[in-house]
Amino acid sequence: MISDLKSKVKSSNDYYFNKIYEFESVRAKMIMPKIPINGFSAHQEVITLRNKYTNESVIYNPNRRFRPMSKKKYNVVSECKFEDVEKNTPSDIFGRIKSKFCTTASNLSKYAKNHGLLIFKEHDPLKFTPESVEDFIGTAKDWIKEVDESYWGIVWNCNWRAGASIPHGHFNLIARNMPFPIQENYHLARENFLQVEGGDLFNSMIQTHRNLGLIVIDGTTVSMAYLTPKKNWGILIASRQDDAFFHNAIYSGADTMRSLGDSFNMAIVPEYKSVPNLALFISRGNSDTLTSDFGTIEALLGESVIDSDPFLLIKEMKNNYHYTQTETKDMLDDGCLGRYGPNGGKLEIPLSGRLAQHPEKGKDWCLKKTFSKGRNEDVAYWYKLELDGWDDAFDYYEGPYEVPESLK
Repeated sequence: MISDLKSKVKSSNDYYFNKIYEFESVRAKMIMPKIPINGFSAHQEVITLRNKYTNESVIYNPNRRFRPMSKKKYNVVSECKFEDVEKNTPSDIFGRIKSKFCTTASNLSKYAKNHGLLIFKEHDPLKFTPESVEDFIGTAKDWIKEVDESYWGIVWNCNWRAGASIPHGHFNLIARNMPFPIQENYHLARENFLQVEGGDLFNSMIQTHRNLGLIVIDGTTVSMAYLTPKKNWGILIASRQDDAFFHNAIYSGADTMRSLGDSFNMAIVPEYKSVPNLALFISRGNSDTLTSDFGTIEALLGESVIDSDPFLLIKEMKNNYHYTQTETKDMLDDGCLGRYGPNGGKLEIPLSGRLAQHPEKGKDWCLKKTFSKGRNEDVAYWYKLELDGWDDAFDYYEGPYEVPESLK
């Protein structure tokens, strides 16, 4: 539970949590009326967690899930404009891209010069499969190649509560000549962290989430039950490779979202400078709820108020994860990102980005224990981390495994 976060951090002996995050837990008290209010407590723990480098800040209070909500019946529109894409939607100037599961169109109300739609052939946005999601992503990439802009984003507002004006399943495709703020913010935060702590921010966040049990790894891709999401049930997926592992993680994120409610937001952005490929998810609850999940705190003061719990979310993520290969899952449970080192051995990429003093080569070397195929003895690999690399820009030094004092 999120209320156990402080003790979990202490028991995990995590090195970077307190360097990355600012944590506050307070006890809020009130006098309850004589008539009991179901679910609510007179004494409530309110947790504030802020990433000091990305400036993402969230307020956790599980009691908020018991708030009274105005509701109405939500009916699928019978006369859906997206049922006949050719008749009811404009096309881009280069025409349409059609596939087994979707067709593209041009958006009537654009975010950018190049703003398209990817319209599902299936009306119900929640009736997706691993095959259809792979098809959606592949078709979106074909559209991106056609418009040929430097920066792009794939956006899914699933159902009207998540921002969809038409309930028929569809992506928004945006391509433009400037990066999205989240990409530049993460890049600047990473550069700042490197200067202050001497390590890699993403690797350190991944290691912290891993130490807290908030991570799923499959091949080249890491999925986190993110500690500082924009809204409830936030997932952050990161990968240096835009490959099948990344796409399966995206499907798994969407599958987790639909297990939590019928409305969610998803965004995919490509690798940018020091920032890996990212996919982000938040749940928006159910469409029959009238009360907004965004208020002044989020809209004007820049802080997220959360009534979900990352330690409950990770259970849903694991239950809904669509692993690429069972063998890969078993191989990577120890945190390896799926690269191989000298002599064909399994290479543990240093997720923490922690630097140790090498006795001969100097301080800018990172140590991780590993093993080699066909060998029985432990072997140490040292890596020199380059500023523009994450998992493949390393020099290697092989030697006996001895844990230096700085890592004990």
